[in-house]
Amino acid sequence: GDNFEAIHLPSVSLCYEGNELLVDSTMDIIKGHRYGLLGRNGCGKSTLLSQIAAGGIPGLPHGLRVRMVKQQQVEGRDDQTTLQALVEADEYRTALLKEQERIEDEMDRGLDMEGNAQRLGEVAVELDVVDADNAEIRAEEILKGLSFTKQMIQSATSTLSGGWRMRLALAQAIFVPCDVLLLDECTNHLDLYGMTWLENYLTRDRSQGSLTLICVSHDRNFLDAICTDMVVMEHKRLTYHAGNYSQYRLKMQEKAARESQILDAAERQRSKAMEFVQKQQHQAKKSIDPNKQHHVRLAQKVEIEVDEPVVKLKFPNPSWPPSITEGSPVIRLEDLSFTYDVPNNSDSKFLLRHVTLSLTKSSKIAVVGANGSGKTSLLELLSGQLNPSQGTIWRHPNIRTRNVSQYSVEELEKYSDMTVVQYAEEKVLAGAAASDVIAKASGNVRQYLGAFGLGGSHAHKPIGMLSGGERMRLCFATVLADQPHVLLLDEATNHIDLETLDSLAEALRAFKGVIVMVSHNQGFLSGFCNELWVLDE
Repeated sequence: GDNFEAIHLPSVSLCYEGNELLVDSTMDIIKGHRYGLLGRNGCGKSTLLSQIAAGGIPGLPHGLRVRMVKQQQVEGRDDQTTLQALVEADEYRTALLKEQERIEDEMDRGLDMEGNAQRLGEVAVELDVVDADNAEIRAEEILKGLSFTKQMIQSATSTLSGGWRMRLALAQAIFVPCDVLLLDECTNHLDLYGMTWLENYLTRDRSQGSLTLICVSHDRNFLDAICTDMVVMEHKRLTYHAGNYSQYRLKMQEKAARESQILDAAERQRSKAMEFVQKQQHQAKKSIDPNKQHHVRLAQKVEIEVDEPVVKLKFPNPSWPPSITEGSPVIRLEDLSFTYDVPNNSDSKFLLRHVTLSLTKSSKIAVVGANGSGKTSLLELLSGQLNPSQGTIWRHPNIRTRNVSQYSVEELEKYSDMTVVQYAEEKVLAGAAASDVIAKASGNVRQYLGAFGLGGSHAHKPIGMLSGGERMRLCFATVLADQPHVLLLDEATNHIDLETLDSLAEALRAFKGVIVMVSHNQGFLSGFCNELWVLDE
């Protein structure tokens, strides 16, 4: 495995469950490069990584050591401690130690002294090469970096929740030496401290040259911090761009500007062609003139070559009661404390202590903090789903509060056979009875859905066929129907492609209401938030 410098495969085709994901594409993996893999949801990024990991791509060198982190796949047994599960994930080191023990045992019994002595020397050299003595120290460093506490490091892995299992899987992948590391959306569960540590760990120089990795992530800050190249998977090809995500975006914006000039020209050509077609079509059918048939085809071709545009989202704004002026509070927390335990008990664990905060109508707040620090509880207090254990919370009586979370998107599973427009008529109209949004859209639900990129042909898609980004937009369409003044967003962006994230950030920036958002995606939050709340232990 160590001898790989660069892999160049000139023609890769990849089929999965009858779908062609790649056709005759080049694939390059250069040692020490860190690739960010981009592509719309559903184009097959995860499948491509799984196939590389499984050795399912013809032409990959034999003996290439590949490690992949998928969401929540921890190797090892449930009765191991977290530290054991990490150290023993290095199967090669574990096997060498077992062999060393076996040889020493045989030599104690006086068996094959010469052969065993020689093999013992070889094993000792190998153990030295893999730095076996320092394995536990290295393992602890990784776990601490990913925010595991001392207690968690010594506890059984069976006690870890989903988010922490995900981190352990990540720790296992970066702990074991490999030639190529594959990361698939494995930063969703990391807090800011864990992210920063991981970025530093993945990019640091190593004696055996820097890490080679391919990652899929929706966090642009992460992609900017670690990637040396971006790989775009679209139209069944991989295209390579040197530089990180921001550099790639800039390149694409310049290309888009050039293309929009071409597009205008194409649009003019198309309307000319369409005019010509309409005149000629019925005659062309009568006398089959191949030249005119070509014109008919040309007009259709011009239509097809223009790529589908990125959806622009437009959120309906609330109408604020005149009594609420620019600086007056909409929601106020006074000396608020919260615990799920009995509050007066001396050993109650308080998630929030003595919080005093005020939200005005222009507040756009990013809430960050470690897992389990009380971010979701804070949102539930703001919405009234939870009551404070101590202190008070005051809400202006004339405002509406709505929330969107990862859970809202998962809830849509129940309606997978309903079409978008059926669901909207049932849910959106129910919400909109209180408002004039639909009235403005003259009772036209499809027109309303259009503002969320769900009009046209999308309106008749069953919900089960929607991508992560489309489902998220449907959730927003539902909660915004009655023009709420306050939007509470809890990790609502985990499974959205970057293009949808950009248009969502635009819409939230333009929204004339209060936003309180919990997310680990710093790049996204910095796009529209004007205030940061950090929850510490």
